[in-house]
Amino acid sequence: MGIRISIHNDSGCVVPVRGEVKMLGGAKLLGWAFSIPKDDFYTNVDHGVAASCEYILEVYVTQNGMKTTKKYSKQFRAPAVAGNLDLYVSDMMKLRGVEVKQDQVKVVDRDVKVGLEMKPKSIYGLRSSSSSSS
Repeated sequence: MGIRISIHNDSGCVVPVRGEVKMLGGAKLLGWAFSIPKDDFYTNVDHGVAASCEYILEVYVTQNGMKTTKKYSKQFRAPAVAGNLDLYVSDMMKLRGVEVKQDQVKVVDRDVKVGLEMKPKSIYGLRSSSSSSS
């Protein structure tokens, strides 16, 4: 069975996600450069990956409607002896403050939870500092 690592392009971006896996020192692993179409994945089994070692996954995403490509990185540990590891592009993007929805990607404030609406303080019964008297 061996070590199986799968990288899933669930980013919602139409342009295929490109990427590669590197050792911590920055050297590229042979056979680990890929281009993954939308809603597809790339799998590699026992190809240059040592059990329980740390690696870096780098992906390059061109977001819908954008001309620039952004790089996302994630450090991961290969499974011990034998096993499966699934890595998702959307998880890497969410860590950098990017909200991922089907066929739509938008940058959101990292401090604001998804789905939380910002409302004026007066709705919550709080007084603004200018209206308080001493």
